[in-house]
Amino acid sequence: MERLYINYERLNEGPLTKQNGLSENENSVLEIDEFKLLNLKNEITSELNTCYMVSGYRGSGKTSYINKLGNLVQEKDKNIIFINVNFGSGDEKTNILRKLIRSLANKFLFEIKDREKTSLIKKFLKKISFQDKKNNFNMNYSYLELLNRRTFEEVTNSQTGSIRIETNRKWSIDFTILLTIISGGLLYLINRDIPFGDEILKVIKFINDNKIDKLVVPVITIILPLLLFVRILKEKKEQNKLTFEYNTKTLYDDEIAELHLKEAIERLSRKYVGQDYSYKLVFVIDELDKLEDGEALKVLLGQLKPLMLEGIATFIIIAGQKLHYMYELEQLTEDSLLSNLFSKNIHVPLLEIEHFKLYVNNVLENQNVYLSVEGKSQDIYGKYIDSLILNSNRSLRTFVHLLKQNIEWDENTNKSYIPIRKNRIIMLQSQLLNIVQSVLEPNLLKDEDPSNDFFITQLHLVVKKMQQKQGKFKKQELYIEREGYPSWYWTTLSSLVDSLLFKMVEKDLLMCDVDSLSFNWKKEVEIFFNPELKVVSQSFIKEFEILNEIILGYHEEILENEGPSTFIDNYSDIKKEGLKIAESDDSVIVKLNNVYNFLTTGDRYYSISGIRRLLPLNNFQLIQKVLESYTELITRRALSNYNIIYEVESLDNSYADIIASSSNDNVDILIDVKYYKTINFHESRFNRIPRWSLPKKEKYEKEKGKKCKYIVMIYVDAYDSQEIINKVRERKHEDSQGISIILLNTFRNRDNIKLEQAILEVVSDDNVLTS
Repeated sequence: MERLYINYERLNEGPLTKQNGLSENENSVLEIDEFKLLNLKNEITSELNTCYMVSGYRGSGKTSYINKLGNLVQEKDKNIIFINVNFGSGDEKTNILRKLIRSLANKFLFEIKDREKTSLIKKFLKKISFQDKKNNFNMNYSYLELLNRRTFEEVTNSQTGSIRIETNRKWSIDFTILLTIISGGLLYLINRDIPFGDEILKVIKFINDNKIDKLVVPVITIILPLLLFVRILKEKKEQNKLTFEYNTKTLYDDEIAELHLKEAIERLSRKYVGQDYSYKLVFVIDELDKLEDGEALKVLLGQLKPLMLEGIATFIIIAGQKLHYMYELEQLTEDSLLSNLFSKNIHVPLLEIEHFKLYVNNVLENQNVYLSVEGKSQDIYGKYIDSLILNSNRSLRTFVHLLKQNIEWDENTNKSYIPIRKNRIIMLQSQLLNIVQSVLEPNLLKDEDPSNDFFITQLHLVVKKMQQKQGKFKKQELYIEREGYPSWYWTTLSSLVDSLLFKMVEKDLLMCDVDSLSFNWKKEVEIFFNPELKVVSQSFIKEFEILNEIILGYHEEILENEGPSTFIDNYSDIKKEGLKIAESDDSVIVKLNNVYNFLTTGDRYYSISGIRRLLPLNNFQLIQKVLESYTELITRRALSNYNIIYEVESLDNSYADIIASSSNDNVDILIDVKYYKTINFHESRFNRIPRWSLPKKEKYEKEKGKKCKYIVMIYVDAYDSQEIINKVRERKHEDSQGISIILLNTFRNRDNIKLEQAILEVVSDDNVLTS
């Protein structure tokens, strides 16, 4: 098994944007025609508004292409605003208008506002606000905000006013008036009874003689009128209140909504006079490839047509390949909708095969590893990628999904990788992809014609259907002619399928019955497309690779070299070194190797029933026996002065799996071998070891009359988890009643301790755990 380490963060299956990886080096992956993209950018940045159609199969990168276009346009002019709107199946005109209004409002009320130094909302409110002078109400409102609110809720206008008039009058006499009247009356009464006129004349003469009048007269002239002035105060209090109430519900339907939307676009556009900002709006209508029904797509475009042809904004319609087929068919009809609607068709083609391989190289943890490997490894990688390309129908998004399905995670580093295993199915699918390419290359039109994608996709689908066929099949069963496509497509496809079938016959994959014009896979090929074999093949290969890795580790530890490249050669070398394997187990191992070779290379032939008979085999028990045999071999080497007793066929292990009997006064060594998968291994198992090992030790000492040392040899499948073993080894314990534990990695080439060294240390040391 080979590992292809992947940077998981780069496996982005959504449209590429400036934030998630749409950079200059993505062009090679997206296969963007820079010349066409530059021309399109220049058209968008002009003052002219028009409509474009973007076609292409799902997952081909249509949205990523337009995102790239948007980035280029805004680098030149930031006031050209791209507004993305997604439409789904069954959208009525009301919903269409709502989505357009909401997208427009969201763009300007949130994104653009944050970008401008001066709040756009304030500018916008200033332009569209007014003052109702009659009622002295100042009302500022946002046109866009009001439109946006109408898409969520019913908006009504309600105005309330009131007028009330009150008049109060109050008359009062000042206290000065009363004082003057009373004083005058008293003077009159006194003068009548006691005349003092002469006295007054004397006083006047005195004043004149002494010129006092020049001082007093002006004072009296000013003060006396004030004292004698009768002032009437009149108070009038008035309060006006007019009450008038009314409630009106605004008439609002699709036509009015469309008019308001047009007005909002015009207010923001460069043609609107008297504003200090201006924008060119580009509406990107996406997700139309989700509309399977061509008529529903036509209805939707028909509802958008009045707005699109108004010339107040540019529209980019992103639809699937079906829209292009409709566009091509309408060229032959009178007064076609699509021809009058779109000025240009932008086609985003399926990726070429080499671009998929470049994509894989871009997502590798260590880039350029895939392209730099040579020989066998590159052959395995290349065929694996070929099989994914074939199964993805050359859709990048589907290709990414297939990559993710095969991702596994390294237990030590938590890094993601793809396990690359030899598999005959992968080899066949790689061969099929090459045959498909050999048929397509001389027949496809030049200049990325949209029809090319139809033939590419259809041939991939034909090959998929062929893989599902068991027994004879005819050409007519591989595809169905449907309406909605130009007739010449089917004529050309029929010819391509003929070429494909006979190419497969030439490559010795198919057989042809000339009389019935039927085909069928050759027996040695057909079995690999059997659904049952596909299920069992992957698990069988995975389990066999565990055994293969174990044998490889034994070969390296015993012979101190990496050994031959094949499992059976490594296994034979170890047997020559003294590995004792029961005849029945040896026969099973040879059969497993033969089945593995069949599943990976097609060597020999095994029927489904023959493979099924091997499947119930308990691989766990087989590995347990191999571990016991290997431990016995190393024990013989380590304890050469001991007599080693190991019966490969014996089921009686009442003492231990391996007994090393001493011919002198040394204690005997008893070894029990245990095998655990990583998932089933935990340190608590050590606490239970004395429960079953101590009785065996005591029984041996009692029956043999000789002291012994009991060793429990624990093997753990730690392919990526050597750290688990090392951590347990660090915690040493005192020998418990003559019982020792040796903890080892089943995969010997991944362990940092040699088995022979571990045995010698335990025999000479009383540590419970070897370190």
